[in-house]
Amino acid sequence: MDIKHCHGYLLREFLSAFTQPGKCGGSFENRTRLMHEIIAAIRASGNKIGFGVRLSAFDFVSFKPDAALS
Repeated sequence: MDIKHCHGYLLREFLSAFTQPGKCGGSFENRTRLMHEIIAAIRASGNKIGFGVRLSAFDFVSFKPDAALS
């Protein structure tokens, strides 16, 4: 199963939530929480399917607005 954690998909929004408060924002563990919960739920159903996760390299660098463009 291909889990898209990139290119504007919902999970990508969580992955880039560096400053988002709550259990799905801030730390890397929190930002990947929903993905882990989805995989755990599929595994709990007894499905032994393999997983691949697409990540965007840009989501590992915090967004910093360009002061020259402001």
